[in-house]
Amino acid sequence: MLHSYKFQQVYRSPGIKNLATFLSANEALYEQIFVSRKNEAAIYYLFFNRHFEAALSREFATKLQLNQFANIVFTQEECLSPEIIAQGMIKQNSLFIINAGCLERIPALFNQFPAITAGPFIYQDNGDIIFHTYHYQK
Repeated sequence: MLHSYKFQQVYRSPGIKNLATFLSANEALYEQIFVSRKNEAAIYYLFFNRHFEAALSREFATKLQLNQFANIVFTQEECLSPEIIAQGMIKQNSLFIINAGCLERIPALFNQFPAITAGPFIYQDNGDIIFHTYHYQK
C-alpha cells in the first residue's frame, strides 16, 4: 500500500473553520484582534472568507504564516504573552483569541490585566473547546 500526502489537508485541525467563521462575524466589532498561533489559522481564515487577492502571496512567510490581515494579528506565540496583551490594550477595543491548550496559563496571565473579560468559546465540531476569547475595552 502506498501512502500519498496529496490527499491530506495542509495543517488542518478540527474547528479551524469555526474560528474563521467567528473572525468573519466579529472582525468589524474590534479595532484589533489577536489570534494565538495556530499554524493554519491565517490561511484558512483567508480561504473560508474568500480573500484570494494575488498580492497576499507576498505577505506569507514559511509554512503559510501570515502576521496580519486587516485588523487581525496572527501571533507567533502558541499562547499569548503579556507583551502582546499590553500591545492590544493600546487600542480602545481589542479581542484576544487563545488556544484552549493554554488554559493553565490564562488565570495568572489575566490577573495582571483586570480590564480584560472573558468572552464566548469557539468550539470544534465535536463540541470540544478549541479557543477562548477575551475582550478589552477602554
